[in-house]
Amino acid sequence: MPLATVGSHTYSLSVPFVLVQNDDSAYGDAKGKGDRLEAVRWFVGVLLVCVLLAGGSSSSGDRIAFVSDRDGDDEILVMNADGTEVRQLTDNDDKDWVPSWSPGGDRIAFMSARGGDWEIFVMNADGTEARQLTDNDDSDTGPSWSPGGDRIVFTSNRDGD
Repeated sequence: MPLATVGSHTYSLSVPFVLVQNDDSAYGDAKGKGDRLEAVRWFVGVLLVCVLLAGGSSSSGDRIAFVSDRDGDDEILVMNADGTEVRQLTDNDDKDWVPSWSPGGDRIAFMSARGGDWEIFVMNADGTEARQLTDNDDSDTGPSWSPGGDRIVFTSNRDGD
């Protein structure tokens, strides 16, 4: 599935996170020594991938969650897939990162540094009813929903690694 089309180039994501042009030439690797226009196209594609990987779209694909520091620190925002109706969901003095839509599109899990270390939080898709799910002295990061939406997986360094 293409992520973006820029001019005559269609970009898609292949594992592990390599941005590939429609003619299967990769940009950004050792072979990617194209002209400046090609480098700009590659960069735009990478930005799109970063938006998708840092939150992605809702289950219906009509909303995108992302992180921005436009208020001075990293917060979670959402917008329509066409870039309209940008709305900030979190507002605090700490960093909020990695928004992850629930399969039903009604909730967003994210990691936050509130309280001094990274913990997992969940909120409604409109930013209301944010609540902390983990609480320990170690870092809990990278939340992602199970396909059924009844569990959240995340990484942790609780064992010291």
